[in-house]
Amino acid sequence: MLITSDRKSGCIAELTDELNILIEQTAALRKKIAENESHLKDTIINLSHDIRTPLTSMDGYFQLLLKSSDSEERQQYASVIADRLSSLKEMLDELFTYAKLTNRAYEVELYPCAVNEILLSVLFSFYKDIKQRGMEPLIAVPEQNILIQGNEPALHRIFQNIIKNCMEHGNNHLSVRLTTDTDTVQICFENGYYIQEPMDASKVFDRFYKADKARSKNATGLGLSIAKELVERLNGSITGEVMDGIFTIFIIFQSVKIY
Repeated sequence: MLITSDRKSGCIAELTDELNILIEQTAALRKKIAENESHLKDTIINLSHDIRTPLTSMDGYFQLLLKSSDSEERQQYASVIADRLSSLKEMLDELFTYAKLTNRAYEVELYPCAVNEILLSVLFSFYKDIKQRGMEPLIAVPEQNILIQGNEPALHRIFQNIIKNCMEHGNNHLSVRLTTDTDTVQICFENGYYIQEPMDASKVFDRFYKADKARSKNATGLGLSIAKELVERLNGSITGEVMDGIFTIFIIFQSVKIY
C-alpha cells in the first residue's frame, strides 16, 4: 500500500515520494520472485512425467535382467538400461541448465570466441549420428576465424541443442550455414520435418513446446528454450521460420573486429 500525504511540496512530500518508489520496487521484486518460483515449479511438474518414463523402463528391464540366466539376454537388458540412464542424465542436465538460466542473477562471462570453430566442432561430434539417421548434411562454414563476443560452453550448448532438435524431428534434409557481413555473424540451421501436427514457429522456443507429441520420445521440450536463453545472454537474437515443410532457425551475433 502506498503512503499518502497532504503535503504537495517540501521535505515531507519528497520523503513520501521516495518511500512510495521503494514500496513499488519492493512489490515488483516480490512479484518477480513469486513468478520465478511458480515458473520453476511448473517446470519440475511438467518434467516429472518425462523423468518417470525412463525410470519405469529401467526398473522393468532391471527386473528382467535379474530373472534372466542367458548371458546374451542379460547383455541386451544391460544395454537398454544404460541407454535409459543416458537419457535420464540428459533430462536432468537440461533441467539444471534451465533452472540456472531462469535466475537473472546468473551471469554468462563474455569473451572473444571463434564461433566458426565451435560450430564445426559440434557438427563433427554429431556427424556419425546424423549420417546414421539417413541425413545428408550440407555444411557451409568458413574455416578462417570469425570472432564474436561469446562464451564457448554456451555456444556449444546452443549448437548441440539445435542439432539434436534437427535430428529428433527432421527428415533427410539438413543444412548449416554461417555467413558474415560488416557488423554481424548469421548462422542458419535448416531442416525438413515430418510431423503429424503443424509446427508453430512462434512457439518453438517456448518451454515444453513439442510440435509432435507422439514423437517426443525422451525429449524434455526445453532444448530450444535453453538455446534461446543462451543466445540472448550472448547479446544475440534467434528466430524460427516454417515454410513448405522446412523449419529454419536464424541466429545473429555481433561480430568482433580484428585489428
